[in-house]
This record gives sequence, structure tokens and C-alpha cells, in this order.
Amino acid sequence: MSPTNPIVVCFSASGTKIGKKLVKQFGGKLLTKSLSPNQTIPDQLQSAFLGQVPIIGICASGILIRILAPLLADKIQEPPVVCISDDGQFVIPLLGGHNGANRLAEEISSLLKSQAVFTTGSYTSFGLSLVEPPDDWKLDNPDHSKSVASAILNGRRVVIEGYSKWIKPLSHFPNVTFQSQDIATNKIAIIAEGSPSLNYFQKYIAMGIGCVRGCSTSELLNLIESKLVEIDISLNNIEGIYSVDIKCDEHAIHQVARKLNLPVRFFSAKTLEKLRPRLKNPSEVVYREIGCHGVCEAACLARAGEDGRLILPKSKTQNATIALAHIGTYRTLPGTPRGRLSVVGIGPGKITMRSPEVTQALTLADEVVGYRGYLDQLEAIPSHSALVPFELGEEEQRCRYALEAAGKGKQVVLVCSGDSSIYAMNSLVLELIEIPQNQGGVSELAKKIELRFLPGISAFQAASAKAGGLIGHDFCAISLSNLLTDTDTILRRVKAAAQGDFVIAFYNPASKKRKWLFEEAIELIRIHRYSHTPVLIAKAVSRPNENITIRSLSEVQVNDIDMFTIVIIGNSQSRMFWSGSMLNGINGYWGYSPRGYDQKRNNIIKERETE
Repeated sequence: MSPTNPIVVCFSASGTKIGKKLVKQFGGKLLTKSLSPNQTIPDQLQSAFLGQVPIIGICASGILIRILAPLLADKIQEPPVVCISDDGQFVIPLLGGHNGANRLAEEISSLLKSQAVFTTGSYTSFGLSLVEPPDDWKLDNPDHSKSVASAILNGRRVVIEGYSKWIKPLSHFPNVTFQSQDIATNKIAIIAEGSPSLNYFQKYIAMGIGCVRGCSTSELLNLIESKLVEIDISLNNIEGIYSVDIKCDEHAIHQVARKLNLPVRFFSAKTLEKLRPRLKNPSEVVYREIGCHGVCEAACLARAGEDGRLILPKSKTQNATIALAHIGTYRTLPGTPRGRLSVVGIGPGKITMRSPEVTQALTLADEVVGYRGYLDQLEAIPSHSALVPFELGEEEQRCRYALEAAGKGKQVVLVCSGDSSIYAMNSLVLELIEIPQNQGGVSELAKKIELRFLPGISAFQAASAKAGGLIGHDFCAISLSNLLTDTDTILRRVKAAAQGDFVIAFYNPASKKRKWLFEEAIELIRIHRYSHTPVLIAKAVSRPNENITIRSLSEVQVNDIDMFTIVIIGNSQSRMFWSGSMLNGINGYWGYSPRGYDQKRNNIIKERETE
């Protein structure tokens, strides 16, 4: 299967027509001059590349090369990058040959009825990629591919044991001998004179697993390895691991899957119970416990399909069971993966201030959940994800929805502005998981999901960087919103921070109905700060309507502040100075909080004077 959800970029009317056709076929999003300001296209392509998002450019190859060249590092990790001529006649895979670029180019050329142009050695020489077999095959030792390719091209004797149609192009070489082309096999070995063989295995076995809670990884792994040896099946022939959904957070299952590099998917007990007539070892005990008469046999059969068959009935140890099934041609029940919720910070708004890890999470998501205003900032994400917007004040509703959606096996992203742990959703998500379901918490399946917290650049970090280094020494952040924290607590924290001489960042400093609290907080700080203390007032940092000023503490006015403002107040040592040019800092001024290096320098000078 080729990579999906690409970012498709084009610069002309003819390219746009092709781009729309590609997006309809492969998903993803279209990026054009009209849909996005031209000057942001390089930023969006670089962000997509770092997030391992496939890129299709309907443009001159030089455009993509110049944009992506600074990012090239590891050919094994880079995503597919495919270039298409503006008239659609030629399709060229530029990068990502190890991750499906050649196959994507083939599918595009088939869709457009155009010519795919391959420059990689294996495609031009062999008509196939030795390191990129079909999806239902696995190459066990890709490091040997170069020596085998060299042997074929240099005329050394090569023997191929086993056969499948995809390997047939090698038959055109006179020095290559097939032992048989009559019967398809589950293993292929390309044995080249003077080189280690290349070994391919067809992934045709589904493994079902059941285990008690807390089963050890070693017990489960030993059971698997011993049974595969017993029936003479390679680990490389295993296509995936399957179980019941209440085991979706079982540590041993996921650890074994990681060690064996296999995907894990799950079925509901209701789905597994439908397979009871095909089970060799149905269990009333299991039925009373979870609602189906078997887990391991039923799970592998569910994956194998109606014409699949058991080849290893339930085998067990004290705490684990496994079964194996030969996958048939009818595969309608692939199960669902363990649900994942990624709570992410998208930074202050600009796409280049978002981490590649966040971009990748957004791209791979089934659903992206968040405050409507934050989702509006994601127009450049090349994703087929459903956007699920919530209004301001619906924080618990959006967290609960995201958790329950992930509990259904979906890949969900919950979007937060700035960093997700700073006045955002990390803590509320964890609170809903910790609370029992009958006390307002989320469902049991929602509690079993994979949970990731991906950091972002917070507004106070971005604002401080614009001015220089106001948070260069000890600092704290205080929200002045009294909706969830009482006023006395807020003012007590402000007083303590002022007395402790912290640099202070105020979030939610003032609303239309709550300007008085900011005024009281400023008066508390003025007791402990010089009147010339620098204060940074930043609105919409890194967005088109950005407005940042730096003033002295005595000049700060509440009318300059609203809910979209970050206010950073320096400590007693913070200072601002004229840089000599309006091009620098904030209207020519830099602000920073020294870390005490001046004292260190003075001590050095004194030591020298006494020598």
C-alpha cells in the first residue's frame, strides 16, 4: 500500500487540476498559491518533511530540491517526495525510496496514465526494488541487498529458491536461475555467488494472544518462540498480533509486539463470540469472565477471515495462550489498534514554531479535537483528519470527547495553543482518567488508551524571545483568571512571586469584566520592583496581527491588556537598553534578566588587581 495523506503542492492552473485528482485518490490536502500565501509554502513543505509527511509536487523538481535540501540527513527515515511535471506526463520519485516513493510514483503514473521515471539502481536495472518487496512480504536482511544486486549486475551466478510473481522480473538476467516458477511459496531466497543470500518471507500467519493481567513478557515470548519452532514457522511469516479489546493496554502483548516488530490490533468480545462455532477449545470460564468463549483462537480467526483456518489451536502456559491461523483471501475484520490520544502544543501559531513530532501526529490522526480558534490555525496540515471543534469554555467536553474517541481505537489529537501542559489540557485529561467512571470519569476503554503529551512553545517563551531574554533567570507563570482559582489565592501567589523577585509572566491578564484584578496585581508588584523595571506586553505572538511593546513598570496601563495578551514583568535586575537601531528587538530595544555573570566578571577583575 502506498503512503497516503500527502501534501500536494502546485503553482499553476493545470497543476491544480492534477492536484485535485491526486488528493481525491490519496487523501491529504492541496497547497496552492490561492489556498496559502506563497511565502509560507516553503515553511509548510519543510514542516511536512520533518513530520515524515509524503510530499507530491506538481512543479519543477528544482523547487522541491531547493526547499528540502537543508533538511536531508537520513535516507532511511525521509518520507516519499515525488515530483510531477506540470503537464502530468512524467512522475519522478526524488526522495524516500525506502519508504514507498517508487510505489507511490507507480500508482500516480497509473492514475494519470503518464510515465514514471525511476533513477534508483534497482528499478532501472531490475524493474523492482530489492529492498521494497510487496506489503505482504518482509525482507529479513536488507543490509545484504547491495552485494546481491552487484552480483546480479556483474554476471555472477545467482540462484533463486522459492517463487512469487513480484520476483519474476529477475528472470530476464541470464545468470539468474529460478529453481521453480510453477508453485508460489512463502519464502524466497536470492542466493548469489560470493554474497550472503537475501531472504524474503511472506506474512501469511495471524497470531492470536490471550493472557492474564500482569503476565510477564518473557513467559509470553518463550511460548511463542517454542511453538513456532515446534511447527516450523518463522517469526518473519507472522503478519500481526490480535487479541480482545479489554487487553489493549496489556504490557506483555505490546512488549512482545515491539520485540518482534509486529502490529497489534484488537476485537470486541462481541465480535469474537461470533466465531465460537470455529473454535477448537471453547471455554465457559472465559465466556463468564469477558463475554466470549475464547480469545486467542477467535482473534486470529477474525483476522484470517472466512476462508482462513487454524494451524495451531490454543497452546498455553500458566498465564498466556496463543493460537495461529493461516490468513485467507477474505479479510473483512482487521480489528482496531489500541486507541491513542496525543495532547499537543501547536506553539503560538506560526507553523515553523511547531515541532515535527506534532506535525506528524496531526497528519496521522483520525480526528483532531480542539477549541475552534486553535483548529483554524491548522489549515496547512496535510491530513484527512476530521476536525472536531469546541467553543471557548468547553474544555471538559473536548477532553472527554477526545478520550472516548481514542477509546474506540481511533488516533486522536487534542490541540492546545502554546504548550499543552501550561494552562492547557494535560492536567484535565489526566484528571478525567484518574476519576472513577461512576464519579464522572471516562469509560474503562478510554482509560486503556495510549496517551502522549507532545510539548510546544508557550506564548511566554515566544514573547520573551522577541524581546531578547527577560526569562533569562528564575521565573514563574501566573494566570489571573479567577474562573477556576479564587481571587485571594491568585493575589497571594502574585505577592509571593514579587517578594521572591521572580520574573513573572501573566496569562489571561484581563477580560472585559475583569480588569481590576490586573490592576491589583500590578500594584502588588510595584511595591517590590523599581519603576523602570521592563514589562513586555505581547499580543498574538508570531501571528499576522502580532503587536509587542516593551515599557517600564510605571507606564503600564490596564487598557493595553486583554485576554489575548501575555505580560512579562522583569525582576529587580532586569533591564532594557537601546540597541542603536529600530531594526533590533522591540522597536530598537532589547530586554533581558542577567544571570549574575557581571558579579563573576567583577570577581575576576578583583583577582587580577590583587595579583
